[in-house]
Amino acid sequence: MIKLNNFRFPSLFSKLGKRLPRPVASAPLLLMLEVARHKQWLIAPESLYGKTFQMQIEDLGLNFIFYCDHGKFKALHDVKTADVSLKANAIDFFKLASGMEDADTLFFQRRLKI
Repeated sequence: MIKLNNFRFPSLFSKLGKRLPRPVASAPLLLMLEVARHKQWLIAPESLYGKTFQMQIEDLGLNFIFYCDHGKFKALHDVKTADVSLKANAIDFFKLASGMEDADTLFFQRRLKI
């Protein structure tokens, strides 16, 4: 059995992920965010409207930026900086999204960089 705390994708995934165009890399995340929004599992507060977010999934080599447009999430492909940047491995983002871990725990364990 794989222990989730120690799981990292092999370095080949990172090499491949770095070669993906941003639109391709960001599509699955944006789809998940929009599904969650439509199902009302995720409701963006107005304080996030117009803000940009960068996500770097280190072990997958993915780096993308998106913004919140009145509660909807949209990709940005030509922006270099964001209002907030989150950096972690895929399993840590999964744990954060599923509620298995909270951001404070991951941050203080140095597994989430903000």
